[in-house]
Amino acid sequence: MSSLFFINPLPALPILLHTPSMHLQLNLSNQLIKQWKPTMSDHPPETHPLLRWRIDKIKLDRTTANYICVNEESLFSFLLPRLPGKSDLQIQQLFIDRLQMFLDVLSFPAAALALFGELPVLFGKSNNPKLTGTITSMRHSYECQYFMGTPLLEAEDRVNRTPFQGPNYRFPLTEFLKLRTLFDNPDGDMIQF
Repeated sequence: MSSLFFINPLPALPILLHTPSMHLQLNLSNQLIKQWKPTMSDHPPETHPLLRWRIDKIKLDRTTANYICVNEESLFSFLLPRLPGKSDLQIQQLFIDRLQMFLDVLSFPAAALALFGELPVLFGKSNNPKLTGTITSMRHSYECQYFMGTPLLEAEDRVNRTPFQGPNYRFPLTEFLKLRTLFDNPDGDMIQF
């Protein structure tokens, strides 16, 4: 029995056990690497698309203690605003808490929510220039929403419903919702962890 099922073009999550490469991959901007000084993984093993995220700083108003979190597969994003004085571990926990909130609101299965509390975190650096350019566009979109006084959740919804250029994706929210299907095996049963 294979440890991976293939649904659509993306691999489904493995049944029963995590594979050795299952980890939360947080790719940091150069600025965050300098600030946090994490132990970096030069060549982290490939992980599941739902588990690959890019975290970068974003300036809102006069503070840079704000973070933009972007799923590298779908470009789904959210903000961690106004976090001056927070340690990198506190910011990582806030990232996981906020992501679990989105997964719950978007009707991801409970297994998806639990997954983020169980897996180790590996830090890396994203070298994808298209992703960097898209994040710059997202940053500008969030800054405009902030300047107009749009509430945070509404701003995130607007940005995630905006089409962005990139390989194999258009609308971040639509692409992120496709990742829900990766928790079903071909028989339609939920995958257990």
